Amino acid sequence: MIKLKRTLNLFWITCAVTGIIVGAGIYALIGKGAGYSGNMLWLSFLLAAIIASFTGLSYCELSSRYPKTGGEYVYLSNIFNKKIGTIIGLLIVLIGILSSATIAFGFGGYFNALTSLPALWAAIILILIVAVINYIGVKFTMWFNFIATFFEVIGLIIILVLGVKFFGKVDYFEYSAAKGMFGIFSAIGIIFFAYLGFESMVNLSEETKHARIIIPKGLILGMIISAILYVLVAISVVSIVPYNELSSTNAPLSLVVKTALNSDIGNYFSIIALFSTFNTVLLVFIAATRVLYSISRDINPLTFFSRINRKTRTPYNSILIVAVIGIIFLLVTEIKIAAQLTDIVVLSVFTMVNVALIKSRYTDSKKKRKELEAGHYFKAPLNIGRFPFLALLGAITSIIILLITLYDIFWL
Repeated sequence: MIKLKRTLNLFWITCAVTGIIVGAGIYALIGKGAGYSGNMLWLSFLLAAIIASFTGLSYCELSSRYPKTGGEYVYLSNIFNKKIGTIIGLLIVLIGILSSATIAFGFGGYFNALTSLPALWAAIILILIVAVINYIGVKFTMWFNFIATFFEVIGLIIILVLGVKFFGKVDYFEYSAAKGMFGIFSAIGIIFFAYLGFESMVNLSEETKHARIIIPKGLILGMIISAILYVLVAISVVSIVPYNELSSTNAPLSLVVKTALNSDIGNYFSIIALFSTFNTVLLVFIAATRVLYSISRDINPLTFFSRINRKTRTPYNSILIVAVIGIIFLLVTEIKIAAQLTDIVVLSVFTMVNVALIKSRYTDSKKKRKELEAGHYFKAPLNIGRFPFLALLGAITSIIILLITLYDIFWL
C-alpha cells in the first residue's frame, strides 16, 4: 500500500503554523479590534494568544498520542467512537473547503484592485493553482508556504520598524472611549480568530518525521512567534494611527504605512495581503484534503479518495474533489455566511477536542498512562492529578467565544 511520504521537519512545521496564523486574519481584524480596545489593543492580542494556547496545548498532546493524518477525526474516533469522529471529520472537510473558498474570494478582491481581473475569476484560478501545487508534493507545497510566510512576516516587520520612532507617543493603557474597559474583552472575541489555523497543521502528521515530537514543538513555536509579532504590531499601529481611524478603514495596515511614510506607497502594501491570503488558502486546502484522505481509507464507500499517486505521494482524488467543491461554493455560496459558519464549527470542534483530552486522561489504558508519565508523548502542563486544567479552560473559553460569535451573528 502506498503511503504519504515523511519529508517535513521542525522548520517546515513551524513555518506552516506561523504562516497559517499570521495570515489574512491580522490584515483584516486589527482595525476592528482597535475600535473595541483602543490603545490597549496589545493587551487584547496577548489575552487572545493565551486563550488560544489552552486549546493549542490540547492539540499538542493529542497529536503526540495519535500522530496520524486526520487530526480531530482520529482523536474523536479513538476517544469517543468512530461515528462521532466521522461526522466531525466530514464536517471539518466541508468547513475547510468553505474556508478555502471564502479566503480565495478575499484574494480575488485584492487581485481585482491591482489588475481589474474579476474577483471571482481570480479566486477560481487561485484554487486551481493551489490544487496543482498540492498535487506535485508536500515538500513543494511547503516551499510555497515558506515564501509566502516570509513576505507575511516581512510585512509585519515593516510595520514594527516604521513604528519605532512613534513608540511612547500615546498612552498604551488608554482604552476605547466608545467601548470602555469592557471593549478590551470584546476585542478578544474578534482577535481570537486571527490565531486560528494552527489546529489544521496536525493533519501533516503522516508527512512529518518523528511526528510525536515535531508536531507539538512546531505548534508551540508557531503560536509563540505569531503572538510576539501580533503584540508588537498592535503597539506599533496605535502609535502611528489613532485607534478610531484604524477602526474606520478596511485596509488598516496600508493606512499605517501611508501615515508613517506620508506617502501613497502604503496603497501597495495590499500586495502583501495577496501572499497572506494565498498562503492561508494553500494551507487550509492541504489540511482539508488530508482529513478526507484519512476518513476515506477507513470507510469502504469513500476509499476512492484515499488513493495516492505513486510518484508524488499525494492523495490526488481528495485534492481533485476538494478543488471542484471549492469552486462550486465560490459560484453559489454567500461568502459572509460561509465565514460565519466556519467560525461556529471551529469553536464547537475546539470544545470537543478539549473535552476529548479530559476524557482520555481517565479512560487511557494503564500502559498508555505509564507511557504518558514516562514522557513518551507530549503532555499538556498544569495538571491536577490526571486532570488537565488547561483543557478545561480551553473548553470554557471556546464556549464563551462561540456564544459571543452567535450573539454577533443573530442579534447585532
